[in-house]
Amino acid sequence: MADEAPPWLLAMRSMNGLSEKPGAPDETKILAMADEIGRIYPEMKAYCDGYNHDAIPWCGLAAADCMAAVGIRPPFGNTDTDRFLWARSWADDPNYTILKVPRLGCIVVLTRSGGGHVTFYESTSGSNYMCRGGNQSDAINLAAFPKSNVLALVWPNESGVPPPPRPSEAKPTLQKGDTGPAVVEMQTLLPKWIDGDFGSTTEALLKEFQRSKGLEVDGICGPNTWAALLEEEPPIVPAGTLFAARGKCSWFGGPDDEGVAPDEGLAFITSVEQAPELFLPYQPEGTTGLARRLDPEVHYIACRWDYKKTPRNILLSDSASVRAVKTGITLPAFPADWGPNEKTGRIADISPGLMAALGIETDDEVEVVFPE
Repeated sequence: MADEAPPWLLAMRSMNGLSEKPGAPDETKILAMADEIGRIYPEMKAYCDGYNHDAIPWCGLAAADCMAAVGIRPPFGNTDTDRFLWARSWADDPNYTILKVPRLGCIVVLTRSGGGHVTFYESTSGSNYMCRGGNQSDAINLAAFPKSNVLALVWPNESGVPPPPRPSEAKPTLQKGDTGPAVVEMQTLLPKWIDGDFGSTTEALLKEFQRSKGLEVDGICGPNTWAALLEEEPPIVPAGTLFAARGKCSWFGGPDDEGVAPDEGLAFITSVEQAPELFLPYQPEGTTGLARRLDPEVHYIACRWDYKKTPRNILLSDSASVRAVKTGITLPAFPADWGPNEKTGRIADISPGLMAALGIETDDEVEVVFPE
């Protein structure tokens, strides 16, 4: 998959190698960061004017400069310890969401010798996070920091839904019959029964947990269940929306979809008359179910909709917005079904016609938003 770094990380990468000058002279490009932040956010100008020497710690300055450059407001509360030069302000600011698992580009707030530090996550290497940021040995570079020093991983609310964890950080999908350390971790989070063996007792406890959280009760520990177990903050749903999700997709429906049974139906559509625009004018030969009668050229979508927020009648009354992360193309799509199952690792299945129009393939990422 292509490296889909968020824009603030790209901004930091573009300055890689920038460093303080030896001796008394200041590096003007570092001082210019404060000037630029004050220009973009005039209410911060007086605070920025106080940054007048590159001997002042500048990790928070570099992070704020990258955020401001892409239109995201850095921390700026009422006191100095609530503002971006104070590393820990990034962990406490209400405009940033705490993550339990790192995402590419998330803000990493750490302790280190001499005080705090703020930087951007790039990858994981053993017991270290590899992070790119400013004032790392007096320069912007990639450096290793122990996971044990991490105070918080955060994501800016203004940027919308955080992307899925990178493969090195994603938790494995677990189901009955699995064993090993990942099962122990899951059982510890449940917790009532810890033996490293995903048996009937663990399955029953997991289903009880899923039911209590309003998740699909399937006894499988996939991405959404892991997020709930880790008390991960839910995805940031943009204002004016009822549902938002981001992740991998595939295609489904129509006469050529042999992955569904010939008589398979749809979750909340029981007759062609409920949504005639979704269906072929005829029932494909050898089939009786609505899933195989879907018109593959129509733009439709299946997601794991939250029926409490998007009841069936609401789903049938409006269209969702689907954005292809790879191509940037956004198109409307009619909700047609509930799915896919969490264990697939995907968040949506879409029509073959929509996949072609978006310019994507199976396992490419999409962002789905259903309006209020």
